[in-house]
Amino acid sequence: MIYDTKDKFERKKLFARLKTLIRNGKLVDLKQVSEKRTIKQNSYLHKLFSLYGIENGYSLSEAKQLIKSVLDYTYIKDKNMFYVETSKMDTKELTVFIDRFRNFAASNGCYLPSPDEYNGKLAYFENEIEKNRQYL
Repeated sequence: MIYDTKDKFERKKLFARLKTLIRNGKLVDLKQVSEKRTIKQNSYLHKLFSLYGIENGYSLSEAKQLIKSVLDYTYIKDKNMFYVETSKMDTKELTVFIDRFRNFAASNGCYLPSPDEYNGKLAYFENEIEKNRQYL
């Protein structure tokens, strides 16, 4: 169960539940719930993948796989390599991923706009992506 510790009533419910679990000698796993990434952040990331793909001749899928591979967002399971899903990242983790992605792209001659630049010229970037949609 998730409790909002900023809410006084929720805190009381949390403490009551915890007392019950302790009194009954139960095993407890307490963890912090991370904020999910925002829809805006997700949209921005996918636009960056698209812009990177357009600039470098990759499809959207290829750009995603390449960036995750180059930035080492992969894991091995049963001798197979898999890509970390950005959908599983919280806002902080995704911000770090985006920063690393933009830095990598810049170091390879591909400028990707910051969130402010992207939002300020939204129509321009959307038009660029739409013009090149056939290649993505």
